[in-house]
Amino acid sequence: MTGAEVESGSQDDTAHRPVPHPHDVPAGTTTRFALLIAVVAATSSTMFMLLHLLVPANSARQVDAQKSCFAEVSGLPPLAGPDEVPLRAEAAARAMRCLAPVYLDEVSWAGYGLVLLFGLAVVLYWLQPWWIIRRRRLVPISAENCPELLAYLGELSQKVGLARPPAWLLAPYNATAGGRSFGHVRRRRVQLDAGLVILYSTDRAAFRAVVLHELAHLWNRDVDKTYLTMAIWRAYVVVALIPFVGGLLIAIPLGWSVTALTGRWTGTLAVLGSLLALTALVYLTRNAILHVRETHADAIAAVHDGPDGALRGLVGRLRAPAGPWWRALLSTHPDARQRLAAIDDPAVLARPSLWVLAGAGIAAGMLATDLGFVFDFLFVTTAAFSRGLAGLVTALVLSGLLAVTLWHAAAGDPARRLRWTWLLCPAVLAAGFVLGEHLSLFHASVRWDQPGGGLGGGVAVVLTTLLLVVGGVLLAGWTLSVLRLALTPVTPRRRWAPFAVVAATGVVAAPWFAAWFVLHGLDLALWTPILGSVPGTGAEIGWYRTLSWWTDFTWLPLRYLDGNPLTLPGLTLLWLVPIVITLRRRGSGTPAGAPAMRLDRPLTTGLVGGIAVMVIGVALSYVAKSALPLNVRQDTTFTTGTTYFGYVQLSTYITLAVLAQAVVAGLVAARVRRHRPALVALAVSLTGTLAAIGWLGVLMFSRCVDLYGNAPTRCVPTVSLPDLTGYLHTILIKGLILAVPGALLGAAVSALRRRRSHPATPASGPAGARGVPVVVIALLAAVMIVAPLSGLPGDWNIWTGHVSSSSAVPDDEGDAKPPPQTTPTSATSAGRDISPQETTVDTCVVGTWIETANESHVKSPGGVDVRFTSAGRVQRFRADGTAVLDFGTGNVTTGTFDGKTLRSVSSGTITFRYDTGAGQILYSSPMASGTTTVTIDGVVQETRALEASVEPEHYVCQGDVMTQTGASFTIQLARTSRTG
Repeated sequence: MTGAEVESGSQDDTAHRPVPHPHDVPAGTTTRFALLIAVVAATSSTMFMLLHLLVPANSARQVDAQKSCFAEVSGLPPLAGPDEVPLRAEAAARAMRCLAPVYLDEVSWAGYGLVLLFGLAVVLYWLQPWWIIRRRRLVPISAENCPELLAYLGELSQKVGLARPPAWLLAPYNATAGGRSFGHVRRRRVQLDAGLVILYSTDRAAFRAVVLHELAHLWNRDVDKTYLTMAIWRAYVVVALIPFVGGLLIAIPLGWSVTALTGRWTGTLAVLGSLLALTALVYLTRNAILHVRETHADAIAAVHDGPDGALRGLVGRLRAPAGPWWRALLSTHPDARQRLAAIDDPAVLARPSLWVLAGAGIAAGMLATDLGFVFDFLFVTTAAFSRGLAGLVTALVLSGLLAVTLWHAAAGDPARRLRWTWLLCPAVLAAGFVLGEHLSLFHASVRWDQPGGGLGGGVAVVLTTLLLVVGGVLLAGWTLSVLRLALTPVTPRRRWAPFAVVAATGVVAAPWFAAWFVLHGLDLALWTPILGSVPGTGAEIGWYRTLSWWTDFTWLPLRYLDGNPLTLPGLTLLWLVPIVITLRRRGSGTPAGAPAMRLDRPLTTGLVGGIAVMVIGVALSYVAKSALPLNVRQDTTFTTGTTYFGYVQLSTYITLAVLAQAVVAGLVAARVRRHRPALVALAVSLTGTLAAIGWLGVLMFSRCVDLYGNAPTRCVPTVSLPDLTGYLHTILIKGLILAVPGALLGAAVSALRRRRSHPATPASGPAGARGVPVVVIALLAAVMIVAPLSGLPGDWNIWTGHVSSSSAVPDDEGDAKPPPQTTPTSATSAGRDISPQETTVDTCVVGTWIETANESHVKSPGGVDVRFTSAGRVQRFRADGTAVLDFGTGNVTTGTFDGKTLRSVSSGTITFRYDTGAGQILYSSPMASGTTTVTIDGVVQETRALEASVEPEHYVCQGDVMTQTGASFTIQLARTSRTG
């Protein structure tokens, strides 16, 4: 970039800092242009798929395909045992392959529509220069007829910093004193109106100011984005908006009751309202791009025009739009007051626009909803994977927009304290996201009238949104601190650094947002922390039982964080990116490769913390041998309702490591001020990694002292690499969560101490041992980035629901082994014996389960198979042989028959007695309390008391995943608690 630096303000009382030139402030057009594309793509793709269903032939073809394709699945006999699971899976796969053509036909409409829309936009953009020249009858300004004018224009092009001057064209029939920049790449053109050329002789300063403004557009490279923006808006109206509205207007009078769109007039109004809001968002996004390009061009032109130039006077004479304030939003040019503010103080260009950020959040919410719908279809048998993939894509959009906004804010003055920006931006973005989810056409056409069970309640929405805001605030704090490193003049200036920070922000945020997104639309019970289970042997020992409860503390979102291979690399980038950014170049006064950040304190503190965890872990193993009886330490029974000594030992060690990371975070935050987020993350990562490796030492010591009472022949334990990686994941993820309050407490103590003693700010510089920190950092980064590769097969199983995330558990010697298959035998729960005469309960079934997918098939009076789907019901199986089926405040089951949407909404609970045997769950003594409301196309047909069924069901239970099947249904469940 070009341009001189201007001295303004001070970093402290004695030193002055350079304020970046307006050329260095990102214009924001790229961000808004990406936002426009996202909104148009998300909205129009849903329009095209709904248009497909508005055609009666397409709707009838889809209904017929569902009848024939599911006939084979519905006709299968009840599942008799685990050996028949592959048979049913193959039948389901054949049904999906049978349905694929009709569903792909629907998706193809969206694909063809998007190709047509953006193809038309490209054509319009490409023809725009030809149309402008033809319509305005422009003629070239050549050296033969205007040599002096052409030479002067060349001087202005060089002054702005253009590598090559544009082609100059005259609009002879336009008497206004304006101009226009347009053209394609490497063929830029600038139109000069006839009235403007007259000013060249009568008012050279005004002529110069207008030309500089147009050249500033070329320097800012906003011409292509401007005309593509206009082309995309026109193509959206022609290809998507008009056909969709026309299709609705045709379908309503003809009575095409093929979707929820036309089933009820209220549903149609909901869709039209969503369509109006989304079109307004597209239009306002278009105008936002046009506004920001003008203000940024004014600021750049003002620098070259000088303080005595005529630009400010020309802008000041522009008329302000008459009428209310919102009229300015509809204009393609910004208000004159905004343009004057950019000329007088270019720093206003860096102020984040909360309105634009809210619009970005709305676009991301719409994109997430539509992607979730498409991915649910593409990955119909792996719901968690489809939602997780949609969450990853959405996270990249949200985090990228947040990072670019903060970059925009920090670019004006990296040393300026942005007191509220890092708090307001995530909050506005999260609020816009939640609003965007409800504004999407898919939500309006499918989910607008479904009663909320789970997260449909207002309290649940507020709680999960607050959790999203808290995560965004933490991410914004880290991003802003690293961006200041990348932008401040005292560090080695690297032009790639801000882009690296933006990319790192996306990788850091993606796994956390994906875990949040998978669960945020489900029952609130999934967000409830779960305490561990009681020891199978030794439950009568109070402290041991309490230790088992609290150290085995789990939280379902951690399961998806643990199973995401991006989680550990993201944690690595928290400290690796700032360190790389601050590496000194050769000849900068410090040895090449020496970090500019002081790494000695965090590395020393992290090293001491990791060693302390190992030492304490060994000591606790020695204490356990003395404090616990031999029969407790020899217990190797693993069930879902109880734990055993080896598992309690591992859980205790992990908890110890997590607490140590919180302490390390507090100590580092209290001792350092500069680069605090990165250095805290570095110290915590080192402690957690050393603690995970140290578990091998604890196991070796435990075997050598015969802690498990089995007289091992060797001390060296056998721990697989995937299991060790799993321990590393768990320790670092839980440790980072607990490190946040630890670091905040340490920072508060440090601030209080500074207020009392007023110490001098420590200087930043290289650590004393220059070579050692670099080696330690390189090894630590390699371990955290490469380690997740060994666990990829297990990660895939977690997201697809094939096995539990706890499929590997420590055996009696602390090594890993798969969970044993439980059989229907007597069990012990909470110290109470349950004999086979009372009930026969498979301990694998005991617990609280959430239905992730429920599919049933019912024959209509005409013999047609009707498929119903639902999710979110809670099943609780207790060890005493009682069970509860909880529908919540309104569980929705939906199906389609003869083009009509059938929906039943159930609320309340059903209690049973149950026992297990021969792979079946047998129910008895049902008691129902609640209601069921049945609707067809939104019209209530009946409301009746909740009914119970005691039909036995076959089940396959493995870890935290269970499948229930009957004559006409299949239910997939995930365990949320080990107690019912």
